[in-house]
Parts: sequence; C-alpha cells; structure tokens
Amino acid sequence: MQGTVRLSTGERISGKVSLTSGKPLVVRVPGRKAPLRIWLSESARIDVVVKEKRVEPEYRFKEEGSNEKVYTGRTRPRLEFGLKILLRNGKKVEGELAKGIALFVETAEGERRKTPPLKPYDHGQYGQTARDVVYVQSIAFEDAATEPPPASSDSEEPAAE
Repeated sequence: MQGTVRLSTGERISGKVSLTSGKPLVVRVPGRKAPLRIWLSESARIDVVVKEKRVEPEYRFKEEGSNEKVYTGRTRPRLEFGLKILLRNGKKVEGELAKGIALFVETAEGERRKTPPLKPYDHGQYGQTARDVVYVQSIAFEDAATEPPPASSDSEEPAAE
C-alpha cells in the first residue's frame, strides 16, 4: 500500500508500506478479551502515541554469585506506545500492539528501507534520553478516503467495533 511513514525525528519516508510478509497488526483494545487483527489494507492512518515515558536505572550484581544488586549510575529511557488507527470505513480503533512487527517502505527509487519496528514499548540505549529514541510516529496511506473498504481475510472484522 502506498503511504508515508513519519519518524519521531521528523523524517518522512514515502513508498510502498508493508509489514512482515502476511502478518496483520495485532492490537489489544481495552474492554475486549481477544486482540483485533488489523491488516494494513484496512487502515487509512495509524498514529503511534507515547503513553508513558520513564527512566530505567541499570543494575548489576554486587559480586559473582550474589543476589544483591547495585545501581551502576547509568539510565536509559523506556517509552510505552499506544495506537490510534483510522480504518478506511471511518471507524476508529484505539489500543496497543500485542507484539512488535517489522515495518518496511519500498521507495520510488526501489530501495527497501526497514524502519524502526512497530512495537508496544521501546528501550533506548544507556545514556540516551526519551528524545533520542527513534520510533514510527505515524503512517498515512494514500487515497485512503477514496478507496472502498477492502474485504478482510480475517474472520474477525475490526470495523464492527
């Protein structure tokens, strides 16, 4: 599906957007027992929202074989993500990913770029801040408003929400 992926750095990557071959997004929706399976072809827009930012300290064991941990003085950020998905039929789904999934964009030049994966949370590197963590902020699909809703091959229809 043609679209534009916007990263948290502000970079935009346009082209054919795809997930790991043959896989839908698996989204946990509050108040639902089973997660929804949403295909990119059902989506008009996907927004990734940062639900929580926190700093995690690094610990190590005080001595080999010891259960006592000591703080090393280093920290890293942890960001918790949620999703807001606008489906092609106009319905909206809000929730969080049940598991991460790889995201690719094939550009007009034929380059297949792997972006940061879509995932429920991300740990930055030790020494980074939350602003340093690069993640997908949004995916907007072209002609989403003018195309009819595609038939889902999944038995569960997310549009029924």
